[in-house]
Amino acid sequence: MPHLTGIDLLRMLKKSPATILTTAYSEYALEGYELDVIDYLLKPIEFERFFKAVSKAIEWLDRGYDLTTHSITTPAEPQNNYFL
Repeated sequence: MPHLTGIDLLRMLKKSPATILTTAYSEYALEGYELDVIDYLLKPIEFERFFKAVSKAIEWLDRGYDLTTHSITTPAEPQNNYFL
């Protein structure tokens, strides 16, 4: 993104989406976790590491983890519409 970083975007949002940051710069990892990202992947990314991060995100969403309140709320049924 030429004028805005992913971290800048997350800071601007009132409600943080489930986020996995991918970057070639390790110095932003701590800041990413302070913004409650699910995972932080350093490029080049191996498939196994990518798969682990996505699996973690799906697990959090299936458990009903609410990123705005940092609590787990049990959904009536799993949403399973992550890629819509």
